[in-house]
Amino acid sequence: MVRKPGVDTWARFSYRDHKLYLCAGRGITDVPTEEQWKERSGNCSPDWPQHYLRLCGKIEWYVHTNHPMTSFGDHLGALKAVAEELGIPFECYDHCTPGQIG
Repeated sequence: MVRKPGVDTWARFSYRDHKLYLCAGRGITDVPTEEQWKERSGNCSPDWPQHYLRLCGKIEWYVHTNHPMTSFGDHLGALKAVAEELGIPFECYDHCTPGQIG
């Protein structure tokens, strides 16, 4: 399980209407207590590492996957630049900043 506090970026390449796009957003690591970790992990597959985040947006409204990639730090600018270089749309689903949820 990831227990490193701080800002995280999530991202996922996906398809909509047969076209590739990159969606992303940020959040902060939700570092649970030992008791919270045991309770949460009981509802998860032990085959996958667990990374609990409080997100800056409601990605479940937009992203139809349960496997976005995450990275420590704020990488939205770099991801937007990658999408521009690839010539594909970039969509950020943040409704607030990490500081507003921290």
